[in-house]
Amino acid sequence: MYNPLEFLSNTADGVLAVDQEQRIVFWNKAAERLLGFQAKEMLGRFCHDVIGGCDESGQQLCKSGCLQQLRDATPGGVADRNILVATKTSQQVWLNVSTVLVPSSRRHLCALVHLFRDVTAQKEPTHSIQQVVDALSKLSATQATARPVNDARRSTSSDLTRREKEILRLIASGHTTKAIAQALYISPATVRNHIHSVLTKLGARHRLEAVLLAASHHTL
Repeated sequence: MYNPLEFLSNTADGVLAVDQEQRIVFWNKAAERLLGFQAKEMLGRFCHDVIGGCDESGQQLCKSGCLQQLRDATPGGVADRNILVATKTSQQVWLNVSTVLVPSSRRHLCALVHLFRDVTAQKEPTHSIQQVVDALSKLSATQATARPVNDARRSTSSDLTRREKEILRLIASGHTTKAIAQALYISPATVRNHIHSVLTKLGARHRLEAVLLAASHHTL
């Protein structure tokens, strides 16, 4: 089954997604590193049973029904907060969590995406993953409007050349400009030119947004 979030597997920030029933359907490598739980331990479980995050006052934030509460609080938007959670080894860590709703008419697709990083040292809001959140918000809006196949953006994404798609796939897998140049035996300047062309064609502001848009149209 196609998963539009699969390209987030190798991001530095932890990513988990839940379905309409609040069962975890996506858990990336960074989430494993940050919390110690492997994906095979988490997939299919209720997020509130295994995360159980609390705020500074000790009030539990991760609980049954929080999916609907987030829908009501941030329709089409992004929620950002710090929560205290326990790792697999019972260590208490503070995570800054940004949450974006990704609506879908099909129940088996992701409904809610959490992006998080350890902020125990500073325990304050961070905007280090704001680009990811902005891009996911745009993907959410794209899915919510359910545009027809021949819309302008889909037509533009299909105009990507074979080389541009190849570079976009490498970006999605975490390659830097230098690494892409080495992999394709081209200069970094040529890579940057291709990336600029991709951003222009997709109407994206940055690389991650380009990957998100391409993934939502099954271009990758």
